[in-house]
Amino acid sequence: MKPPVVLLLCALAVTDAGAQTVRGRLVDGLSRAAVSGALVELRDAQNVVVTQAFTTSSGAFAFAVTPAQPYQLRIAAIGYARHAPVAFTAAAEPMALPEIVLAPVVVTLPELRAMGGQRACGKSELNPETFGGLLESARTSLQVMDATLRSGQLGFEMRRINRISVKQSRDSSISADTTSGVLHEWPVSTLSPDSLQKVGFARTKTYAEGGGHQWYGPDMQVMFSDWFLDSHCFTIDKKLSVGDTVVIRFDPAGKAKRVDVSGNLVLDRSSLTLRRFTYAFRNPPDGVPDRSAGGDMFFAELSPGLWVPTDWAIWAPLTKVQRMISRPTPVVISGRAGRTAVTMGRTPPEEPLVQVVGRKEQRGHVTRVVPAGG
Repeated sequence: MKPPVVLLLCALAVTDAGAQTVRGRLVDGLSRAAVSGALVELRDAQNVVVTQAFTTSSGAFAFAVTPAQPYQLRIAAIGYARHAPVAFTAAAEPMALPEIVLAPVVVTLPELRAMGGQRACGKSELNPETFGGLLESARTSLQVMDATLRSGQLGFEMRRINRISVKQSRDSSISADTTSGVLHEWPVSTLSPDSLQKVGFARTKTYAEGGGHQWYGPDMQVMFSDWFLDSHCFTIDKKLSVGDTVVIRFDPAGKAKRVDVSGNLVLDRSSLTLRRFTYAFRNPPDGVPDRSAGGDMFFAELSPGLWVPTDWAIWAPLTKVQRMISRPTPVVISGRAGRTAVTMGRTPPEEPLVQVVGRKEQRGHVTRVVPAGG
């Protein structure tokens, strides 16, 4: 039996002698049971996050606040609908907020069947009648898990395996090393949404860097950025949505100009908790097969209210620079009687021509939960 884990991210030792505390509690709207492991954000009048807390096993949270200042609470709890912001003005003495009631997510089978043939492309089409509710549940799951990893309140011991296989003529060599460590951030390397929008999800390394490619996977900030939602289409995969799961597929809307991603969000049918996330790279750099790089992550509740990525695999082709090439830019010139002629224009700088020589893979597994520094 797993030991209970107490989550509380509120440090109330405040140097400002005038500071006070505000306390609250989250409860389930149907059972009135405490909601543990929920993420509560304290924001100021400018909507800036001051601090965050996870509710304890009794559903409680507490923050240090400045008297007479306006605040609001933003709440994200896995398996529950997003609650409206809770506004309050800090008092001169310790204060307790009324119980905050969260509504469990409920999606019926007929509703899912009706949505099975729909396709929503762009943020404007992601409304409650299509995929808005489903994606909001996935977003909540990722937000809470990401905050749990970054909080530093708990340590997640993990085992990581790096494996490289290289083909040489008819022979192949395989090398692997296993390391142990603590998982404290999203397992996938990524960039900001603004950067990915400009450069894509992969780049070809320069000759000086040794060639090959640098891959960037999606995380919560990327998946639910306006740019990503506007540039992708979402559907429910009927073939994969069987048993107790609902699978939302996402694909680039139109032909991708840069390296992009497609994949699946696998949710529990009853609670809409995110259970699995897979992705594959589309429109890869020259010399790399489509969908040959990607990732697969599984999520689980290690103890009540504590959800994290427990197993993951990330893979990509291993490439090397064959030679440097240049591609002259074609220029179309109009001729007489509507005829056209194509000439080769200015030659751009040389680019590396890569060759796939193997595969690299990283696998991870969370082995146990320990207190920070334990």
